[in-house]
Amino acid sequence: MTQLLIFLILIFSIFAAGVVFLVGEMEKINWQLAQIKKIKEKKSLEIEEEAKIAEEKLKELMEKKAEKAIKALIKDFNNKLSKTASKGIKISENVIKDIEVLLKKQTVNLQKELEEKIKQEYQKVEEEIQKAKEEKLAKLDGEIFRVVQEAIKKATGKVLTPAEHEELVFEALKEAKSERII
Repeated sequence: MTQLLIFLILIFSIFAAGVVFLVGEMEKINWQLAQIKKIKEKKSLEIEEEAKIAEEKLKELMEKKAEKAIKALIKDFNNKLSKTASKGIKISENVIKDIEVLLKKQTVNLQKELEEKIKQEYQKVEEEIQKAKEEKLAKLDGEIFRVVQEAIKKATGKVLTPAEHEELVFEALKEAKSERII
């Protein structure tokens, strides 16, 4: 009778140690997932910041080029204006409008390209995070199963079927929950 009691206490101790180990591993995984999330958020912010900087540089470059083009056009227009004032004014207005339309189109196109690149990078990071999470969980599942199998084999001297093992684990988890261990 005392041997049975000692045996049951030993099995319970092994299961309790296994549960404590599992809780520790789950906390590690949660911490790692939090770290991955922080990295993802940081990377997302970096990508957004880089996109903003690129957009600002692009705007500056376009403004400089537009300014140079407008200055060149104004100089040209002044020469033509002296010859034919009314034709020169009409032409200059049309050219400036065309340049503005062209610059607006180029700006919109570049913004769309930058947005698409940002979306692609963000999606890549999301996929990498999901893949890492799945790998960690699969590895943890295998490790948990292996540790519990070894503990049961050492405690009972036999290997349980997957169904017996599953039932035993669920009972231990229920018991741990009812005793507020986890």
